[in-house]
Formats: sequence, C-alpha cells, structure tokens
Amino acid sequence: MFKSWKNNNSPLLPLIQININKDKTSNLWIHVNSIAERINFNNKNIMEYFNDNFESIPLTTNWHNYLEKRLINNAEFKIGEKNKAISLCISLSKEKEIIDWSFHLTNVKCVAVIENKYLEALNKRKSKLTTKILQPYEKYEEQIKLIIKIAKEFRKNQIKKGKYEIPREINKIKKLDEFYFHKPCEYSIDYFEPINTLDPQTYISPILFEADAIWHQHSKNYNLKNISYYSDNLDYLNVNELIKHSQLIDNNFELDEEGNITLESLFNHCKDEYKKRILNKYLINNLKTNKALICQPQELENKYLFANSPWTLPSKDFINLANQYNIYLMFKNAKRFKHINIFKKDSWKKVNSKLFNASSLKASNLLFDSSIVERYNTFKAKSNSYILNIISLKKIREAEKLVGEKFKGLIITVQSYGLFVELPELFIEGLVHVSTLNDDWYEYRSRQNLLIGRKSKNTFQVGDLVDIKIIKVDILKYQIDLELINK
Repeated sequence: MFKSWKNNNSPLLPLIQININKDKTSNLWIHVNSIAERINFNNKNIMEYFNDNFESIPLTTNWHNYLEKRLINNAEFKIGEKNKAISLCISLSKEKEIIDWSFHLTNVKCVAVIENKYLEALNKRKSKLTTKILQPYEKYEEQIKLIIKIAKEFRKNQIKKGKYEIPREINKIKKLDEFYFHKPCEYSIDYFEPINTLDPQTYISPILFEADAIWHQHSKNYNLKNISYYSDNLDYLNVNELIKHSQLIDNNFELDEEGNITLESLFNHCKDEYKKRILNKYLINNLKTNKALICQPQELENKYLFANSPWTLPSKDFINLANQYNIYLMFKNAKRFKHINIFKKDSWKKVNSKLFNASSLKASNLLFDSSIVERYNTFKAKSNSYILNIISLKKIREAEKLVGEKFKGLIITVQSYGLFVELPELFIEGLVHVSTLNDDWYEYRSRQNLLIGRKSKNTFQVGDLVDIKIIKVDILKYQIDLELINK
C-alpha cells in the first residue's frame, strides 16, 4: 500500500501487487477495499444516508469520512490480516502495455505500507547497502521497484495521449499537510500532479487512472450505467492571451500556420523556474472543473480524450462507491452465465442477454439517478470551496506572525492599482499598492502588463523578484498589505 495520509479516518487505499511471468509479461493486480457489498442498497431509504454526505473531507486533525466508522474499520486493509477485496488483474506486455484484464473477488493481505521516508531512501541509495529504513521492505524491494516503473510508464503514455502534469505549490505549514497530500483519482481537475517521492500516493494515481478507465470500458461494453468524468485536451485554454498579457516566455518560439502556439510548446519554452510557477498558477486558476455524469458512454466517448469511471477508492466519495457496486452486482449475476467469464476483457462479445436481473437492475437504478449525481456535484463544489477557505485561513494566520519581516517575493500579477507578490515562506499573495511606490509616478501599461516609472523608467512586471516587507494583515478580509524595500 502506497500511503501519504496520516490522520485518522482518511479514505482507504488499495493494495498493488505485481507478478512476473516466464515470458517477461506481467500481471498487475489492484486490490480494492470491498465496501459496496457491505451496504444494503436494496433498502429504499439508503439514499437518505448520503443526503449532503457524499465525500470524505480532510480536517486539520482528522478526516470527516462520509461512511460510518464501523464500515471503514471492517473494510480496511491491515498489515498481516486477510480481508475481502474486489480486484482487477491487468495483463501487461514486455513493454508494459495493457493487453488484457479481468475482475475477481479475492481475499488479500497487506504486507507493507510504503511511506515517503522509504521512497526517499530508495531514491537516494547509491549502492546495494540496505539502510535501517529500507531493511523492513528488503524482500519486497523488486516488486516495489517494478510497481514504480509501471506507474511511470503509465503516466508517460497518459501524457503522450494529451494529458498534462502541473506541479502543486509547496506546503510549508505542517498543519496543512493532509490537505496537500495528493488525492488519487481526482478527476474533477483537468490535469495530473507529477509523481513525487515526498508523496507516495502520486505513485498509485497513474495505475488507478488505468483501472478506472478499464471499468468505464468494461461497463460500456456491457451497456451498464456508470458515473463518469470526461476530460478534454487542455488546449482549450487561451494560450495566446496568456502570452500577450505576461512576460513568461522568450520570443524565440514558432507559431503554427494559424498563428497559435500549443500548450505543450508553451511549457517547453518556459524554462525559468519562477516564471514556470506563475504559468502553473495561471493554468490551475483557469482550468475548467469536470463534473460527474451519468450517461450511456457511447453518446460522449468520441467528444473527449479521456473517460474514467472511478471505483478504486470507495471510501473517498459516493461516485467510487456507486461504480464499485455495479462491479459487485456483476459477481452476483455471474452464475447466470455458466460458460462465459463475464469479467474478462472481451467477454461481452459472447453475451447476448442482459447482464442484470430485475432485482439487480432496481438496486442499480437507485444509485445511478441524475438528481443524486447533481447533488453530488453541488456538494463537491462546496467541499472544494471549504478546503480552499481552510487553507487560506491557516496561511493568513501564519502571515500575521510575520508582520514586519522582510522577504524576496515574486510578482504574480500586475494591475493598475499595484502588484500582487507571492511570499516564498507561505506561497500566499499580498498587495503592494501603487500609492506606496513613492519614488516616482507609475503608469500602468495594459498591453505590456507592467508598471513603469515616468521619470526613472523603472519597471515592475510579472516574474520579477522584489524585496518586500509585510506591513499589515487583515484576517477577516483575507488581505495582506506589503511594501517594497528600497535598496
């Protein structure tokens, strides 16, 4: 188990296992906590439980899990203890390409929890000597290395198909760690967070991405309803506007025949780390948010690059749980298809009848209701807003302790009324109001997106580093006032 979350009641994470075959092909197993079968979805009042309770949310000291604690404890994978799992076996070629898959009901045992201190030690080791941190995992090391290699190969292929990686800002406030650990399979955002040795959960995301895409495909082939996220290429962003209004890249790049530049080309030309961070902030702030949808997949599949039906983290949110329930219903109905293994990749080609009986279909339709999914999307938007507010409040309180301190800050935005500068200690922005620039009269030039002194011709523009001091913090307004320090 690759795990970053530390606080109690956090969402349960799957187990990853790898087996190598004699012909150098391999079987990658994803063992998921079996939660759906432990809930009685035939109870007509069950949906009342999920009313405004659709997702597990991090708090500063623990998690608010949307499922009952008893249910979480029963389904949790604990070291050395066997437990039920719904498992996906992905067959990989020698080149680590997916060639086959099958779903299984299994009993599995967790043998190791991989945390960041282990990954850091493994990454830094320059010889075969085993340190105290690595020693407990020594007999699993080859498997761990291979899982990491597969995760990187999967991510490489996902990027080739049109996805992008955007690094998350660095967190320097210990109390906010749980908010910043990577959430695997967060399809409501339209980009990936890079794999990072400081955050083990980033290693399982490329694998779970494929597992969720496989269920989308499998359920589509069997004409089963699912709740999915659809995402497009990020080139829908107005990259040319970004270039026009900021000095983030050099001018030595080529436009295409229509006078445009792709997002990928923009990343390649933005070499300066400070400017790249500003670019990342711009992209994150301007990316659209994907909503969960119930649909017949064939209606949308040709319009989008990626489609995923998440089922691998059922204690993270309702969408994962609902999709997992349909997988469980497949197992309940499997005995009707005595000579066909309906859990294999192309088995649907041999099935001529409906997969679910009337009872299973009734339970499935209860979950896959458009009004429920719409309520989930509304709840998701509110929980995201709550998390952002908590992070902002914690940062602004930390900034209050630094009033009078001096820093070298990065100009993030230039407006007619002043400069927004990022504090490197907290990665939070404050305002240098133009009225405090008393060494000259500064004019705002919107086309170049900069402030320029009329007499001195001094300029302030996006990407500049400036010496600043915090002069005031207003917690109620979430506002930090800064002033420049003249050298």
